[in-house]
Amino acid sequence: VIWSTTLLVIFSREPVDEAATDAGPTGATRLFGAALGEALRRPATWAALVLALVGGAAFEAVGAVAGPFLVDQGLSKAAVGWFFSGTIVAMFAGTAVSGVLADRVGHRRIVAAGLLYLALVISATALAAWGYTGGSRAGLLVTLMLGVYLGIGLFAAASYALFMDATDPRLGGTQFSTYMGATNACEMWSAWAGGRLIAAAGYPVAFVTLAAASLVALPALAWLPGKREEAEKPPTGGEAGPGRAG
Repeated sequence: VIWSTTLLVIFSREPVDEAATDAGPTGATRLFGAALGEALRRPATWAALVLALVGGAAFEAVGAVAGPFLVDQGLSKAAVGWFFSGTIVAMFAGTAVSGVLADRVGHRRIVAAGLLYLALVISATALAAWGYTGGSRAGLLVTLMLGVYLGIGLFAAASYALFMDATDPRLGGTQFSTYMGATNACEMWSAWAGGRLIAAAGYPVAFVTLAAASLVALPALAWLPGKREEAEKPPTGGEAGPGRAG
């Protein structure tokens, strides 16, 4: 699988930054520095970092303990194995729906909807698990947890598109990779915090707390570009000039 995707990269044609090429090594470094400085002064850059660092907290924490959580609620290990087979379908459906809706109604709107949906379904899961020791609620818990994975697909696809919107084309590899690194940092801190909260207060408190924490990212969406702002990006391959829209 890795080699098949690598071949696509080897035989693809990468866009050429003509301005950087004409400027030579020293000039290219200067152009890169100027573009980086512009990006650091842009509110959208920092808003995207906030979204990447906080937005996924709820589902990252739940995903990190999904197996132990269901086992602790009384499900057999075999049932948990079948559950994780279902999560693949749920995430695939979520990403497919997200891609269609995000392109039709806007990336920011679907990211916001995904955040709210995840907070709601994770809180509902916490409520269903409150004082649960196994029995008739097993089906409800599994259904709600599959709903969480549906939301993961919904949120992830739209948020990655939004990170692309917030990336200066001249800094694609640097800026977008920074956002992806921040999502990994979110996974790290939320899983750690979730584990500590579960040990101290149980699954329901941990789930609700991290769901609330993820909503901190909602205000940051106001600073991120939508379709209309795409025209305001600096053109690929050169510095923004007088012809820049805005």
